[in-house]
Amino acid sequence: MLKVLSYPHPHSPAQRSEAGHSQNCGSVAQEQAQRALFLQTAGFLSCERGEYDTAVSYLESALSLWTVLGNLQAEQQLFHCLGHCYWQLGRFQTAQCCYEEATTLAEALSRRNRLGKLRSKLGQIFTGMSL
Repeated sequence: MLKVLSYPHPHSPAQRSEAGHSQNCGSVAQEQAQRALFLQTAGFLSCERGEYDTAVSYLESALSLWTVLGNLQAEQQLFHCLGHCYWQLGRFQTAQCCYEEATTLAEALSRRNRLGKLRSKLGQIFTGMSL
């Protein structure tokens, strides 16, 4: 018995539907990236104004989106800023965790220019916690 293989034509409804799905996935990822960038910017601005609770809310929301999207550089920047915010709020152990995560990401990304500053922040936390 002869088996007939059927390959869908590139312009068949099934293929168009599949292509539309991948285009929609791309636009969803773009929308998520735009939202993450908006939240990140709002978080950075709130932090600069000293509105640390507000900044943490924005930054954590941005972090969850960037994590899903796999943007390690953005994650590193957000952990760094979150560490600063938590430090200002007196939440030193949470700040330490954020700075450690930022340091790990900076090392993975070979962002040596960030490592000194992050290690300095960790030193400040250890000094402050041991006093």
